[in-house]
Amino acid sequence: MQILASMKDDPAKKIMVFFPDASPLGTEIVHQCGTIMKSADITQAIIVYRDQVTSHARSVRLRGHKRRRGCPGA
Repeated sequence: MQILASMKDDPAKKIMVFFPDASPLGTEIVHQCGTIMKSADITQAIIVYRDQVTSHARSVRLRGHKRRRGCPGA
């Protein structure tokens, strides 16, 4: 499942939220999210997952991705 939202003040600013069913979250899912974002011209996203993230997926970063303080794995 995925949700696309935009700001009320600036509809051009969009974010996509992904809720992958895969467990654990692997690189394939991360890359699929990146592909969807690229095709929709979205630069910001959140991936919400229930279980663990594989160590390899944790090391994968999408272009332009910045880790935020306080986020798991940051």
